[in-house]
Amino acid sequence: MKTAEEGKDFLEYFHKKYNDIYKKMKKYESMKRNEILSDIENETDFQLFTNLHQKYLYKDYEISEKATLKMNELASNDDEKQMYLSCISALYTLPSAKHNEERYEVSKLLIKELESILTKLNRHEEKENEFLLLQACFHLKSKEFQNSLKYFDAYFNKYIDNQKKQLLDSLYVNLAAYCAYTSKNKLLLKKYNKYLKKYTQNEFENKSSLYLPVYFYN
Repeated sequence: MKTAEEGKDFLEYFHKKYNDIYKKMKKYESMKRNEILSDIENETDFQLFTNLHQKYLYKDYEISEKATLKMNELASNDDEKQMYLSCISALYTLPSAKHNEERYEVSKLLIKELESILTKLNRHEEKENEFLLLQACFHLKSKEFQNSLKYFDAYFNKYIDNQKKQLLDSLYVNLAAYCAYTSKNKLLLKKYNKYLKKYTQNEFENKSSLYLPVYFYN
């Protein structure tokens, strides 16, 4: 049990670390892309790299990948290894990323490694939403639409339907609707279109209804 002095020292350390990361992230906002990539090479803060992964995941694949691979270099315990595996799996299964078209085998392996470490850390329930999405996107990029639909539907039922709407929910439902459309599952397509109609005023009608392009594994 921490003493009052130890608790104070920890809070001071936490606030300083948070402020340092905040300043570095602000610094990157004013830097050119090649400067960011170069600067990443010299950084050694694991948490900073998790922030960079999240910030650039949908904006710049190369920056996000470089930051995420640095996480792997720096991971010194199972918690950090799990964070790295979660981030790299999210990057390599990102449906709209053209750069990961050759990542089928490595993505399959990474998801297995992630599942193993989640079991070891007893975090399956805590990370279930994340893992369902990874599986859904992996099978989508693998053109295994019925398998993808199974995971998307499980995610929709538990984490989207009748829940407080989150920023990316409509994107995930749009992808689920694409899988339902491609699999000719009219019942699920109708379910997802009901949601899309409510929150976006649009329904999924055909492939041109996708919000973002989907790049499959080769």
